[in-house]
Amino acid sequence: MQRQGRQQHSGATRLSGLIHWMICLGVLLLVLPAAALDGQDKSQASEPTKFTSALSPLFLEKLGSPHALKQETGWQVGGLSSRFSNATTHGALSFTGGLFYSRAVAPRRLLDKHEPIPGYQLNDTMTQPGSGALGFGQLFGQGAARGSSAPTEDGIYQRLEYKANGLQLNGSYASVGEEFKGFDALKQQLQQSDPVAAGALGLGMTQSNYSLSYTGLRGFNFSTNMQAQDNAQKGHKENGLSRTTHTNSIGIDLGKRHQFNLSTTNLVEEWDPEKVKRDRREVETQAMKLSGGLAGKSQFSLGQTLTNATTGATTLDTRQHEFGLQWNEWSTFGFGGSYLTRNTEQTGEQHHALNLNVNAALSSTTKLTGKFVNASTDQANGATVENDQVDVQFSTQLSPGLSLVATRKDLKAPDKGELRNTDYRLAWALMRNLTWNSRYTDDRNSKKDEVKTRENQFTWALSPQMKLTTKLTDVTSKNAGGTNTRDHRLSWTVKPGLTLSTHLLDVESEAQGDSQTLDQAVTWQVAPRWQVTTRLLDVDHSTQGETQRVEYGVTHQLADNAQQGQVSVQTRRDDLPNDVAQERQELAYARMLGSTKSPVTWRMQTGSYHLVTPEGEHDKRLVSSQISKDFSGGRTRVTFGYYNGPLLGAGYLTYRSWGVKPKGNAELWAAHDFVSYHEWGGEITHQLHKNTRLSLKQSHGVIEDAGAQNTIEYGIEQRLGNLTLTGGKLFLAQPVSGGTKLDQKSWWKAVMPLGKPLPAWTENAARYTVFQDGAAWGIADLPKWVAKPQAGVFVERNTTMYKGKALDLYNGRLAVMLDERLFLQVGFERNPVKHDKPNEYDFMDRSILHLSHAVTPKTQVFARYIHEEQHDQPVSQSYCALGMIGQFSAAERFQFEIENVQKRNSTSSLEGVAYAIQYERTLNENDTLVLKYRLNPDDFSKDTDRVRLEGTYRHAF
Repeated sequence: MQRQGRQQHSGATRLSGLIHWMICLGVLLLVLPAAALDGQDKSQASEPTKFTSALSPLFLEKLGSPHALKQETGWQVGGLSSRFSNATTHGALSFTGGLFYSRAVAPRRLLDKHEPIPGYQLNDTMTQPGSGALGFGQLFGQGAARGSSAPTEDGIYQRLEYKANGLQLNGSYASVGEEFKGFDALKQQLQQSDPVAAGALGLGMTQSNYSLSYTGLRGFNFSTNMQAQDNAQKGHKENGLSRTTHTNSIGIDLGKRHQFNLSTTNLVEEWDPEKVKRDRREVETQAMKLSGGLAGKSQFSLGQTLTNATTGATTLDTRQHEFGLQWNEWSTFGFGGSYLTRNTEQTGEQHHALNLNVNAALSSTTKLTGKFVNASTDQANGATVENDQVDVQFSTQLSPGLSLVATRKDLKAPDKGELRNTDYRLAWALMRNLTWNSRYTDDRNSKKDEVKTRENQFTWALSPQMKLTTKLTDVTSKNAGGTNTRDHRLSWTVKPGLTLSTHLLDVESEAQGDSQTLDQAVTWQVAPRWQVTTRLLDVDHSTQGETQRVEYGVTHQLADNAQQGQVSVQTRRDDLPNDVAQERQELAYARMLGSTKSPVTWRMQTGSYHLVTPEGEHDKRLVSSQISKDFSGGRTRVTFGYYNGPLLGAGYLTYRSWGVKPKGNAELWAAHDFVSYHEWGGEITHQLHKNTRLSLKQSHGVIEDAGAQNTIEYGIEQRLGNLTLTGGKLFLAQPVSGGTKLDQKSWWKAVMPLGKPLPAWTENAARYTVFQDGAAWGIADLPKWVAKPQAGVFVERNTTMYKGKALDLYNGRLAVMLDERLFLQVGFERNPVKHDKPNEYDFMDRSILHLSHAVTPKTQVFARYIHEEQHDQPVSQSYCALGMIGQFSAAERFQFEIENVQKRNSTSSLEGVAYAIQYERTLNENDTLVLKYRLNPDDFSKDTDRVRLEGTYRHAF
């Protein structure tokens, strides 16, 4: 079936291939001038135009609300976005791209401008209002422990554009994982900086768009476009759909105001048979249109469209004719409309549609617009189906401070019933500091519900320091009953450093019950280094019960600049429904001790926690401390830590950088969170002398009713002339049913240089591969088998426990110059780490042979062979590649590669040839831009990803 589909689309595929080769040619145009200049006399060659670039990191976070009375999960989104542009006499090139990741995180307390109690964690970067971060992140870490987290999901977006002498090439690629967290927030953030990217991204979607247009001839334009989309969004109605669209168009000017356009479109939709059982669909469309001017400002258009649609074994041929007119000769009144007829050959069905629109400026402040649509379909059985729609909008500025907008929409359709929507909006500046916004809507649907909404909002700036907002909302639903909401907010800056806020929310709902919430907070900057906060929260719900919360906190920034630190004290009590109460008191302290030459870092947190339930009471104390110090000029470093308390403290205490990490809940507690946990541990590293270094880690933990958790790890590094030996071992003992489980890991490594150091050009000889790096695998992640070569032999062996069994890992490598220009690298791996899952292993043997020859100091040709054999199944695959690398200048590199791919198992054999061209430019010592064109083998790709254009940005941190 796939072969047959490819034959049916051979024309479209050839057109797509032509487009991509033209895009690739455009990239080569940027390369060739640089190559030519390289051979010119320096006095005649002009300096190349530099790239303008921008790199923007992104981080978004939403955690479970610290004030919510139920367990909530949140998310983190991080990544980078970049922009580049370059203009030369040969054209202008621009690139925009971004790579993002997300993960789900468990809730913790957080500190932001809405949080009255500073949720300082000892491993948070400490801040105070108006002062910013104190700037010792290494001391206090980079954020509190988040608890459990979901697997990371990725999202990527790339857009490339090239313009020169009427020629424009565009390529874009976007892909978002179906489990991407915080996707709406990411789109909202991108909407401000890159609205095109925000519009292209879709959850669970992979989309690519390639286009070419030419307007270099006067009165003539040509364009071609290919769009491909794969939908993998769970629950989406198009999950499993792959859609590809090819469009070609030609436009010819027939005078100053007349134009003729011709376009063809081919649409193909295929469904994943494992997700949806649906027929393949193909639509071919040919459209002609003649448009021109009437009188001075008006326009007309005549068009014809022929459509052939095939769905499975069903074919429909449709012919459509359309006439349009827009009359704009009068300044205060205009009208227009269109009329179309559409006939379907196989069914004999006829469709007619009349569309009229009018706009009138009744005065300089009043405007009326209207729209009328009548559509009717004459079916083959003689029946007629009609749809009518009327939209009217009236807007007026009654006075400088008073405006009114009224809208009425009516729709009559057999499938939707009768819909009627009426909307009135009034905005009135009653006084200089008082505004009133009112809205009334009546939404009626004969097949669903009738909903009426009345909303009034008053905003009163009582003074520059005080603002009061009141919002009254009444919603009446014929099916769900009524809901009345009264929302009052007051914020008051009493004086600099003292802020009060009050929020009163009163909700009366027939469907969900009544509730009243009173939230009051005070923040007081008592002195430059002292801050006091308090919060009172009372929630009374008619069905869920009453909740009360009281919080107090004091924070002090330590004054000594040489020994910066912070101390905070806070207390909180929650009285929850069902006779449940929580109470806590916490003290956190962190400080740099000692001298600048011999610093000591001390972090400490202690707390008291009390839980009351109808079944009983639970009480626990917590203390955690950690001290780090450097000795002997930094040759020896010692870290020692201690923790003793309930499991619930594990979510926001710093200590526990080794050993087993118990997970707790910092928000709502249960009885099992009060299990006692005790742990102590330490780490020491020592540079014995210049050829010997030792390290030792040990921790001992005990979980109540579970047993001991012990970890020991040691290692040594020794140099013997040119030979370097490294080895170590780790023991982890933890309780299991019926006894103790002991996991062991050990490793050794030997490195022996041979011959002279390798020439500089060999450093990246094997690293340059245009098939296994790039945007689809992250920000230019290299294959796992790629390593920086060093002259000599490298051998490594690891023994680890994986899924309850001992697993041996081997890695060996030889790199040597066979003569002054011929470089050989040979490697072998057994059970390597998976490329995309660093905690899992591939059960395989991988052999590598790479041979490079420096034809000139700036040009190399290479041959590479890789063979992989699976252990747990009869599967093998091999890659045989030939290629060329050209270094046109110190900043530019070009590469061409052909790769033969083979994959075999016990029942089948696949083989194909792939081609790739890559252009790379170094922007500065840390930043690199890579543009790549790829043609993948038929047996290893789909129609939608056979041809790819990629743009990648690399930054070295």
